Amino acid sequence: IYIDNEITELFDILDEFDIAATINQEGNNLKGDPDVPASFPELNTGVLLYQNDDSFYEFLEAWEGLYLKHRQFQSWPNQPSFRETLFKSDLRIATLPSEYNLMVRSPGHVKAPVKMFHGRVYDFYGEGVGTPRYINTEKFARKLNKSDGHRVYSFGWDVKVHRNSI
Repeated sequence: IYIDNEITELFDILDEFDIAATINQEGNNLKGDPDVPASFPELNTGVLLYQNDDSFYEFLEAWEGLYLKHRQFQSWPNQPSFRETLFKSDLRIATLPSEYNLMVRSPGHVKAPVKMFHGRVYDFYGEGVGTPRYINTEKFARKLNKSDGHRVYSFGWDVKVHRNSI
């Protein structure tokens, strides 16, 4: 996680909610319980805000149990089990805008200044999960936040600024 701006306002969300995360920009992986509606989004677990209390630790135990149960039978990413556990919990959930956990390795769109970038730092050349190629996260952050308004980007480099014409 590369932090490019002040983020103290994130902690204000915990005055009203138990847990907060951004929607997974890569979409839902609908593995798991068919009773969890497709409209309940998969959240990205790279940045989590949470209340440090017993309810959260009970949630963590349930998430770990579900993750380990599914993982023993197949390759199972952590986010589908997080989604299912969260849906069945009583936690009050806040959804953060992508500007607080922007995935640099996936195409996307932002409007506000991006404060937190989720990706590999510039000195890591990944061959495995998560990084198909080299991305200089700091350079991408400067380029993306140089403009305001609607910005569309792809794979950490190509940034296009779109102005409203209406």
